[in-house]
Amino acid sequence: MITWPPEKLPLLIAIVADRFANAQTVDELELEHVEQEPIAEHAWLTTTVHAPHNSKFAMGRSSLYWNVLIRGYSQPKRSRSAWHYHDEGHQDATDGQPVPTFIVDPEGNRRAAKNCPSYLCFSTQVMDLYLTRSGYHAGFHMRTWGGATSPHGSVDIGVNSRELLNAFMPDIAKLPVQEQMHWASHSVLPDGEVCWAMFETRMQLNPPHLPGVIELMTDAFNGLVDTVQSRFGIQLSERVDDLPSDSGRLSIGPIRGDFSEVADLAVPLYAWVIERLQVAQLKSLLNARSVAFEKSARQLALLRSLLTNVGGTAEPEAKTILGPLDALNELRNKAAHIAKPDYAAILPRLNLSAMPATPRRYWDAVVDAVANSLNQVTERIKLA
Repeated sequence: MITWPPEKLPLLIAIVADRFANAQTVDELELEHVEQEPIAEHAWLTTTVHAPHNSKFAMGRSSLYWNVLIRGYSQPKRSRSAWHYHDEGHQDATDGQPVPTFIVDPEGNRRAAKNCPSYLCFSTQVMDLYLTRSGYHAGFHMRTWGGATSPHGSVDIGVNSRELLNAFMPDIAKLPVQEQMHWASHSVLPDGEVCWAMFETRMQLNPPHLPGVIELMTDAFNGLVDTVQSRFGIQLSERVDDLPSDSGRLSIGPIRGDFSEVADLAVPLYAWVIERLQVAQLKSLLNARSVAFEKSARQLALLRSLLTNVGGTAEPEAKTILGPLDALNELRNKAAHIAKPDYAAILPRLNLSAMPATPRRYWDAVVDAVANSLNQVTERIKLA
């Protein structure tokens, strides 16, 4: 038995590119200039022509083939794949295998990670792996800057003003090849500056005051709980002293450039800062102040009663203060029912006059408005 080495066994792929029957004779098909015509390296065109069965009708059908020859090779060539590299079974690159490369300039030139500039640009969708796979995590410490971690290491990341993700390339260079491949598949042309929070913190040693989503919401929620406890002796909820289960997604925000992400993110945000408030405790507080309310009233209706009847806030003003919480509730309801929210119609309740240009900016507006709403409720309770 003869055993052939892999490099001696090419693979021929012949794809039918067209079928036709439009001539009385073979000569009328005029295919001489097509036969065996090369179209790329190891690729060419051929035809299979069937002559007519009789002189009246061209009944035979002919085929135009696109042929591709893949020469044999002894090791897999993952660079041929168009898919992202998530498989942890991949081995590190060795001599003779392609190494992941990254776009380093506006002309699209690419280099291996260890030869790249310190910071490069990536699509924010690179974070999907870190937000969905067990053992992986990503989150922002500040509003636009944070880190991505896996069992293999961590990467310093941030989002710049063009909403591209910047990553510290020396961190990526330390990752195994399969994880580098994932980053390489999301490498994009540089656009804009390096993330400002990252630059000021890492390069200037001058970290800015840029609270992230988790910090903003934690402070706003705990402020309300502490104020009600101090003012009325009622504990609306346990203080938030740990991260919510969706802290990574909440802190990073939209990554796919789709407005539906805003509604999806509203679900865990509402659960974290509104549903944690205990309905029974809110009702107990209102009962103690002889304030009437509907039996079926939930957190938002009870907060409105608290503002108007205990905080001394006029109804129209209370509606404005709680507008962002109503908007958040509508967003999460639409997400739960797979319905598309009217994002423009919600703007007035978020105290916005113009539609944000991107989902990320819309999400930032939601976060700021919700935190401000909770803080205003707290201030009114302090004066009650």
